[in-house]
Amino acid sequence: MIDVVFNLLIFFVVGAGSFAADKLLATKLSASSGKVTSAQAATERPAGAVTVNLALKLDRAGHAVVDMNGTTYSDRQHLKSQLRALAEIRPDSPINLDVASDVALGDMIDIYDACRAAGFETINFVTDAPAG
Repeated sequence: MIDVVFNLLIFFVVGAGSFAADKLLATKLSASSGKVTSAQAATERPAGAVTVNLALKLDRAGHAVVDMNGTTYSDRQHLKSQLRALAEIRPDSPINLDVASDVALGDMIDIYDACRAAGFETINFVTDAPAG
């Protein structure tokens, strides 16, 4: 009987160490649902702030590219320098991050981290309205 208890104890101690630690994104997610519209963005942004729309999608070669207010960036370093320049001018400008469903999670987190590192205070994730 004591052997069974000892084996169970070893099993749970060894098994407990194999779980991956959860990591949190340091952002406040809004409780609203649906796609962020231009009217919502205009009412929610501070006076004088310019909304930066980032659309993360795949190009024809399957690489993740970012469209920022009509300009496409395939080079992440160039995008990050542009984000830093914009954040120096107005860090309270909201960022609307629209990620395509086929983009890898790592690419989304890289762009999110670039926005946070640039110094932006508000990052919104654009979602589709729920069906029904």
